[in-house]
Amino acid sequence: MDIEDIINSPNRVVGYKQVMRGLKEMTVTAVVLADDTDKSMRTEIIKACKERGVKVAGVKNKAELGKLCGINVGCAVAAI
Repeated sequence: MDIEDIINSPNRVVGYKQVMRGLKEMTVTAVVLADDTDKSMRTEIIKACKERGVKVAGVKNKAELGKLCGINVGCAVAAI
């Protein structure tokens, strides 16, 4: 699964809270994380993904991820 599959999925969730909820509920299968996400947030997301065997892909920055997700603001993380 690549970044475009995640971004274009109708089951995509966007944002830290939604992605973390999905990870805790074990409903997330892949994550896209912006490289300029706050360090503590990145660490928490990556740790949760490793614990659950979820693949993590990266993009250059939050602005790019927001644009890819079709929203008018930056986005730290998205998932399916």
